[in-house]
Amino acid sequence: MKIIRPMYGMGVLSMLVACASSPLPREQLAAAQSAIDHAQNAGASQYASHELARARDRLEQARNAVLLNETERARRFAAEAEIAATLALVRTGTAKSSRAVEELDRSIRALRQEIDERARRMAPLPARDKL
Repeated sequence: MKIIRPMYGMGVLSMLVACASSPLPREQLAAAQSAIDHAQNAGASQYASHELARARDRLEQARNAVLLNETERARRFAAEAEIAATLALVRTGTAKSSRAVEELDRSIRALRQEIDERARRMAPLPARDKL
């Protein structure tokens, strides 16, 4: 019994030291939430819903890992959430840019058609030979 107590005490002490050396990943969770909010505000729900959902899921897993005192797992999930939210933001920007380019292309085509039509109307009529 005397041998077991010191070993038990060392085990508890090592667990306390491990917990103290791994603080809760509050900054990572906040960064992930901020990235998700930014992507959401940029329109990711419309343009990158899959990536946004993945980010939210990973953030939820990170929060659950914190509750279970699994700080390393929480850090990993928070990092994955931030990456997924950043990807959602980038895909949203890309989709918006693509739509803008398509709209510009349509406008350019319409302007070209209008120019061609006006040019045809303004062209001099072919000269008729006098009889």
